[in-house]
Amino acid sequence: MPKTLPEIAQLPISTITTLEWDVIVVGAGPAGGAAAASLASKGVRVLLVDRSKFPREKVCGDALVPEAMDALERIGLKETVCAHSITLPGYTLVSPSGAAVNLNSPVTLLQRRALDTLISARAIANGAVFAQGKFQNAEARLDGDVDCTLSDMRFRCRILIVAPGADLSSLRSLGFSIQFNKPEGVAIRRYYRSSGGPERPYFFLKEAFLPGYAWIFPLGDDYYNVGCGTFLTQSKKMNASLMNAFEQFLEDDPVARKLVLQSSEATPLRGASLRCGMPTIEHALQGRIMLAGEAIGTTITGWGEGVSKAMETGLLAAEVAQSALAGNDFGKLADYPKRLAKEIKPEIDRHSRVTSFFNRRWTANLLVNAARAIPGNWL
Repeated sequence: MPKTLPEIAQLPISTITTLEWDVIVVGAGPAGGAAAASLASKGVRVLLVDRSKFPREKVCGDALVPEAMDALERIGLKETVCAHSITLPGYTLVSPSGAAVNLNSPVTLLQRRALDTLISARAIANGAVFAQGKFQNAEARLDGDVDCTLSDMRFRCRILIVAPGADLSSLRSLGFSIQFNKPEGVAIRRYYRSSGGPERPYFFLKEAFLPGYAWIFPLGDDYYNVGCGTFLTQSKKMNASLMNAFEQFLEDDPVARKLVLQSSEATPLRGASLRCGMPTIEHALQGRIMLAGEAIGTTITGWGEGVSKAMETGLLAAEVAQSALAGNDFGKLADYPKRLAKEIKPEIDRHSRVTSFFNRRWTANLLVNAARAIPGNWL
């Protein structure tokens, strides 16, 4: 697919001979990778661990909002990401009734497998060690440090940052008081290579997906990310009907149908769960173990964007951890959930409120029709 990724030095965990670290970061997605890159840039001894061999696939819409680009700039990665991505001047929004409006708001697009690889490469360049290994358990020592078991090897760190994404199974062994509820949403996507796709991103507010939407995102070189996402309500349950609705969308919508009919390649359909709204914010810290990213619900309800806020939680965890390490005062870690509640959750709530207007049929139709009557950049 577009742009060749740099090779990165991800080592088997069995080859890591240093057993004591300042910080171990579990999970090399946007949250964990950003935390590792930030800490390593300040001279902190960081071991970054992921169970997958990179580059690896990750279900995502592959769109980067301005807040995500701002977070990437904080770790010195914005220019590199821009060189590997494409930025388009606007997108098309299609209402439930089928009305379409072109909106002039730039959209940056980059596959998640590329984004996560570039972030991990930056962490390595800053001095972190990146390893492939499975997180199994962690427990506090009497002196406050954390013993961490990775692929049957025992490591010790002063602070542990856990960013496992939406899969909370790894947290059960840590004793976190988290409700292991079903995810708040689900997304599915397929990559196509097609000569018949649109030149700009499309969002389809189809009634079958509300609250949620379908999308077609061009990635360059005739590759497209095509998918949909929807969110749980009291009257809506996740099952095979989402896949059926997606396949029906590909048949019925003229833009999607043209793309599929003129495609030469298609990947298998992949899915992922979504955790939204930061409902577990008070449980983001236990002793010297910090949670970051989608594990604490950084995805925005009704929108599905989660990369920006995941990175922001990772950067905040890194900032608080570095301050605690520098002063050898681990009581400062208590600032982390407080700052999450003050600095990040209000933004997630604000985005969710705005998005809610596009997740009801009548308001979505009203807003798209209003936008059609207003020239220029409306959103």
